[in-house]
Amino acid sequence: MGPDTTAERIPGKQLSKWTLYTRRFARNKPAVAGIVIFILMVIYSIVVPLTSPYSIEDQDFLNLATGPSAEHWFGTTAGGTTPGRRLRWACSAR
Repeated sequence: MGPDTTAERIPGKQLSKWTLYTRRFARNKPAVAGIVIFILMVIYSIVVPLTSPYSIEDQDFLNLATGPSAEHWFGTTAGGTTPGRRLRWACSAR
């Protein structure tokens, strides 16, 4: 049998369904980690286009296939693009 949810109730006060759902969700650590990652990706896709000096189409031919650096936090690919820009493109609303 599953955990007893009646022990969560305060005597004389009935909890709403949303409170029970929220408590059950908060106990599920992988689900909480997933929602945190999702929220961070949404924030990233909103903030980075406003602050990035590069467009999605730009290529850096002087830094082909390099590792992470101060200029390219995620490094660059053999084509001169950055995985960070690819992530931004994937997260952006089109």
